[in-house]
This record gives sequence, structure tokens and C-alpha cells, in this order.
Amino acid sequence: MSDRPTFSPTASLSDMAMDILNPRKSVIVEMIMVQLISLCLIVLAVMLFKSKDLSSTTISYMLIGAFFSATLAGTIYTRLSR
Repeated sequence: MSDRPTFSPTASLSDMAMDILNPRKSVIVEMIMVQLISLCLIVLAVMLFKSKDLSSTTISYMLIGAFFSATLAGTIYTRLSR
């Protein structure tokens, strides 16, 4: 007799479904962090490559958005590292 647990397809399927539908809190926070960092990088890339086609008002709004997303990501990261 082996000490290994037997394979049960229904138990494996239910475990997989619970992992997908009920993620841990850290996974959700990491997904939010990735979205904030990518938002900041995309805004900065658009300003870098299309700045001559944008008005000063649009660039101001984009700078505010980049600053806000970087500040929010830093705040979340600070709270996570405690």
C-alpha cells in the first residue's frame, strides 16, 4: 500500500475551480499593482513619442495621471512591505 493520495478528477477539478474563483488577496493586489505600473509607463511613452501632436492641456492631464498612478502604486507598495 502506498502513502500517496489517490488521484480524483472531481477533487482536482473542484480545487482548480476554487483557486480560480476565490483568489488569495495578494494575487488581487499584485494585479492592481501591474495595472498601475503599466498605466504610468503607457502614459509616459505616449508623452515621449507623441508630444508634438498633443496640446499642452492634454499633456498636463497625462502628467497628472502618471503622477497619480505612480503615487498610488508607491502607497500600495509601502503598505504591502510593512
